Amino acid sequence: MDFVDKKLLITDKVTGQKEDVALFLAILLFSQYTYVQACRS
Repeated sequence: MDFVDKKLLITDKVTGQKEDVALFLAILLFSQYTYVQACRS
């Protein structure tokens, strides 16, 4: 479980405003499910 080093850029379709987001990534070992959440930085 950790934040990914690279940040992503998202763009609001209405205003055109761009914003950096950090990704949090976790892999659950026994079920092998992946959890990803984008967080405003």
